[in-house]
Amino acid sequence: MNESYVYTIFFLLLGPLKIIPDFLKLTRGTDRAFKRDLAIKASLFSSVIVFFVAFTGRKTILKYQLSLDSLRIAGGVVLLISALKMMFTKGEPLDSPPDRSRTLQLAMSPVSMPMIIPPASLKRLLHDFPEWNGSLPRRLRSSCRLISW
Repeated sequence: MNESYVYTIFFLLLGPLKIIPDFLKLTRGTDRAFKRDLAIKASLFSSVIVFFVAFTGRKTILKYQLSLDSLRIAGGVVLLISALKMMFTKGEPLDSPPDRSRTLQLAMSPVSMPMIIPPASLKRLLHDFPEWNGSLPRRLRSSCRLISW
């Protein structure tokens, strides 16, 4: 598998351009310090998630002998529950800005997951990352390139 192909796929899935509208909508009416704090925390959480999945995800799948179909079913159930929860819970009004004390919660969800790292990118990461040949330093360098986007 060509590394440029993998980077192109990850740029489309993890790319920064798709995050901007949702991030602006989420932080509407907040000050610059709140936005910066939220962006930094979300970037750190996303980096940890990508490293964790890249280096332990495949081993975990093999250790517990999980099939691709079982992962698809589990992912579908998680997405269904998430969609039902969003449909049937009463959310905050759009006009009220998020509370400053909630930056950590907002950074984890919804900013890190699923805005920065959608489920499709985790699937691609599990599928493509182990196939990159090379030593641990090369894999670390490759994953740092992914995160730097």
